[in-house]
Amino acid sequence: TGFLQLKPYEDFFLIRNQIATEYTYGLFPSSFLPPALLLYTVSLTLAMSLIGFSVLKILWKQQLSTVNVGEKIAMQESLKNLIITLFLFFAFVPIFIFLAGLNALICELFASTVVNSDFTGIITISYVNFGSIMMGLGELLLEIYFNFFYVCRGATIVVLFGVSPLAIYTISLGGKISGIFSAYMKELISQIFTQSVHAAMAAFFFNATSYSAMSPFERTVILFSFIPVTKFVAPGPAVAIHTPTFPVDLE
Repeated sequence: TGFLQLKPYEDFFLIRNQIATEYTYGLFPSSFLPPALLLYTVSLTLAMSLIGFSVLKILWKQQLSTVNVGEKIAMQESLKNLIITLFLFFAFVPIFIFLAGLNALICELFASTVVNSDFTGIITISYVNFGSIMMGLGELLLEIYFNFFYVCRGATIVVLFGVSPLAIYTISLGGKISGIFSAYMKELISQIFTQSVHAAMAAFFFNATSYSAMSPFERTVILFSFIPVTKFVAPGPAVAIHTPTFPVDLE
């Protein structure tokens, strides 16, 4: 792990040591912040430019609303969506900071209940044999997996934050397209609070009562159980691929 410069996975769970000092709110490396802000600025500029199309759409429906009741209702719905969009343009950053801060606070609360300061000590090797080698390999795999997961998670959150204005803009389009923002928020929240779930599991399994009662093998199995929970909480964005079908004349 020294050669790979892996960070202890318990530091990711509980936001401590290097993660507390080198990561922004424990979400992503602080070095990712300037690119995130740049991407956000570009996306916001583009989204504000596209809002013009929504305004023109509303003005067009206003002209038709005098002769068509359905168009009048559609215009009112478009106006409501536009107001929500403009509000979220200004409110999203405070909302994001609130969610990030809440996640960090939850992790810190659970960290105070964890009895052992270093999860690496959970897997001890008193002498070399096949079992100890397997335990050491399991520890290495856990370190690699969670370092990989949290780096990918950090990059995902940065991208999600950066493109947030474009996701918010879809609300102004109305119809089924506005559902993109709901899917976006679900993905963002799941990515952020996966860390809270890990911290809660760590606090539950490795508190003062259960820690001393478990064997090294049991502790290893419990740590591996974090992986399916991780996939359940943050499965990643679902992308539906529709293959067009064409009638085929076999004669």
